[in-house]
Amino acid sequence: IIKPSAILQDQIQQLEQAYSKRKYDSIKQYAQTIQQTIIDDPNRLNVLAKILTTPTTCQALIFYLHNHTLETLQNYLQTRKIQYQLLNGDNSIEQIDQNNNVPILIQYQAGAEGIQFPNSNTTIFYENQYSHNLLQQAKGRNLRKNQTHSTINHHYLITQISLDIQTYNTLKNQQNVTTQTLKQILNITK
Repeated sequence: IIKPSAILQDQIQQLEQAYSKRKYDSIKQYAQTIQQTIIDDPNRLNVLAKILTTPTTCQALIFYLHNHTLETLQNYLQTRKIQYQLLNGDNSIEQIDQNNNVPILIQYQAGAEGIQFPNSNTTIFYENQYSHNLLQQAKGRNLRKNQTHSTINHHYLITQISLDIQTYNTLKNQQNVTTQTLKQILNITK
């Protein structure tokens, strides 16, 4: 679990105040705004860098959900001069060099069924999403018969913020996160 920065804690407090003033159209919009704030936290990005620079990490698969997260990841990797490949709705698996050891940014939906990365030994779930089945499919992208590594490392980047922790726990318990679940997580009674 990643300790949130002081900046993130202040931003979450401001979001809670904005919600109490009814500045959001829906619970999902509110939750997504919190999630975007968590995604940008420097502490989370530093944990990502630590994983990527571990000498034993090979072709890390970094799963993300939202375009905001993709932009954050791309900016961070480019700033640190870390090369990467991208698999999302705008490109296909044929554009990925399977023999290149650089990290691959994968949108959850694009990394679904039938895609495999046998040269990868690391999966990083940079942000939570709300479907247990989608998470299970993502976990299987480098768990294949022709896998070239004996150990696969799965890293779930979870920040010590209630929404992040409880969303992860819901998925870990093989359940989907629904609007009702979000209301419970965020302690909203309406």
